[in-house]
Amino acid sequence: MKATILILIFSISNYNLDAQRSYNNNSILGNGQWVKMGITQSGIYKIEPAQLKALGITANPFPSNTLRIYGKRGGMLSEKVDSNSYNNLEEIPIETGSNYALFYAAGPHQWKYDTATGRMESIKNRYRDGA
Repeated sequence: MKATILILIFSISNYNLDAQRSYNNNSILGNGQWVKMGITQSGIYKIEPAQLKALGITANPFPSNTLRIYGKRGGMLSEKVDSNSYNNLEEIPIETGSNYALFYAAGPHQWKYDTATGRMESIKNRYRDGA
């Protein structure tokens, strides 16, 4: 009898949590041609026509007016589900030329300042080596 009551209470509490969250109605991944690229460290990355062609994207002429890059903040996703969670990707600003695109991407590992010790602390992503 106790197990049944616990399961019922757990189910009700999960229902209430889901009802409070809001989700985007449309995903940016719903339209267009998409390619997933892994980022292994923070830095500025360059995309050239040969790379796009190898990924199956038409690069002649270079799509500088239509190319968009989306991603997330670097580091691990929070294990805490709260209002700071997000359910869509964010557009990353890019600088384009006639045959290239430059963008900054944060890697899977982070540096944070610890105010208690006055030192920088390296936080390694436990789950991935690529963002």
